[in-house]
Amino acid sequence: SALDRFADLGVDGFRFDLATILARDADFVRSIGDWGSQRGVRLIAEAWDTVRYQVGRDWPDHRWMQWNGPFRDDLRSFLRGEPGQVWAVMRRVSGSPDLFDHASSSINFLTAHDGFTMYDLVAYDRKHNDANGHDGTDGTDDNRSWNCGHEGDDDVPADVVVLRRRQLRNAMALLLLSAGVPMFVAGDEFARTQGGNNNAYNQDNETSWLDWERREGDGGVWLDHEDFVGRLIGFRADLDWTGVEFFGATGGPDVAHHSRSLAWHLPASGVYVVANMWWEPLDVEVQADGGWQLVLDTTDESGFVEPRQVESSLEVGPRSIMVLARTD
Repeated sequence: SALDRFADLGVDGFRFDLATILARDADFVRSIGDWGSQRGVRLIAEAWDTVRYQVGRDWPDHRWMQWNGPFRDDLRSFLRGEPGQVWAVMRRVSGSPDLFDHASSSINFLTAHDGFTMYDLVAYDRKHNDANGHDGTDGTDDNRSWNCGHEGDDDVPADVVVLRRRQLRNAMALLLLSAGVPMFVAGDEFARTQGGNNNAYNQDNETSWLDWERREGDGGVWLDHEDFVGRLIGFRADLDWTGVEFFGATGGPDVAHHSRSLAWHLPASGVYVVANMWWEPLDVEVQADGGWQLVLDTTDESGFVEPRQVESSLEVGPRSIMVLARTD
């Protein structure tokens, strides 16, 4: 079969677009699962089509991994400061137990293939798809994006530039500090853009190509962002979400509709994360035992900071994430 030929060449996994089309015949899906198990390759489903949405336990074969659409939607909403998202973020950070028996089944993502890039998620409020030739009717209207106060990249105010960079660090932190299998598109680590096009499937040009010149442009700020992403991936490698605990600024998690912040503690790893997506600073109590030092602060341009001891409380900046590491 074609799959066998690719596997013989060393391809270690296959992602099936609109895979619910295949699931009209559940036995067929399971037969592909048998093949994947025999060949030792990963199978990943985009578990929806235009009629049915099967993300989670509704998918007929637990051996497949799945693109976690709710992770994308809930974390995008939280990132741009929507109210009423805390319950959903708790589920997504802990591996989406409402959807999956094992977090390893969940492919977590914020952006993917011909949709918005991670940079465009913080630079555009709406899609810009006119070049696709469908009068702007193609591509989702549900971007859940926020342009940080200015649409696009022309004449961007300096304060918007700073906020966008911070929001990019926040996006990567939310993705990589959550249980599950993180995924981002090549180029997101250095702020690739499609000019706001969220359906660039038919753009074989600068819109969809990977722009390596951008990586080293803008005075090297995107190389700095790439370095932050690399360090964050390394930091994530030692994380264990077993027994994850959730807190609010004080006491338990604040799940009221107005709340836009959440803290989570990974006791097995000695890590405490505070995410404040509110537009004002937030005073937060560290509610896990031990001594703690600050190691990451997205208000800092470098993201990772020189470790410093923190007391039992700290101020978390507006629209920012702090990460503490236990010292004892």
